[in-house]
Amino acid sequence: MKSAKAMAGQPVILEGRRIGRVLQVELSEDLTAMTGLWADCGLKGTRYMTDEQIQLLGDVAVIVKEMGKRRRLGEQTLFRRAVASDGSRLGAILDALIDEQTHKVDALLLSEGFLSDLTKGRRAVRQYMVQPGTGSVVLKSRPDEEGGVEHEGRLD
Repeated sequence: MKSAKAMAGQPVILEGRRIGRVLQVELSEDLTAMTGLWADCGLKGTRYMTDEQIQLLGDVAVIVKEMGKRRRLGEQTLFRRAVASDGSRLGAILDALIDEQTHKVDALLLSEGFLSDLTKGRRAVRQYMVQPGTGSVVLKSRPDEEGGVEHEGRLD
């Protein structure tokens, strides 16, 4: 699994040559799949590569099939309020874990606050849905209930 935030700054490779660096990853409206990414390509500008144009999400680089189209950077998709099904606020969704081959989101990372991040770490959420109007992420079970959220450990 690749973290969407960890991909920022990775080199983008086209036909064996470095064409730029990853700026931001774009996720679908329901936060279930990666739909593309933006790359800073120097004098060629900010480029958007769709999911079909991305060949490989590697450990040290992203390999693409095409240069992509010149397009302005989109809005940040990964800073969403996380709420329980009863409406109580649980924290914030700050990152997503993406499968390298299928480009599907395996889990969202839930932060319950700064102190909790330091002591317990962020939690991987696999059962969720996105509210259409507000964009908030509704967890299907609370973090302290069995099977709803898995502990990811500390982030260093």
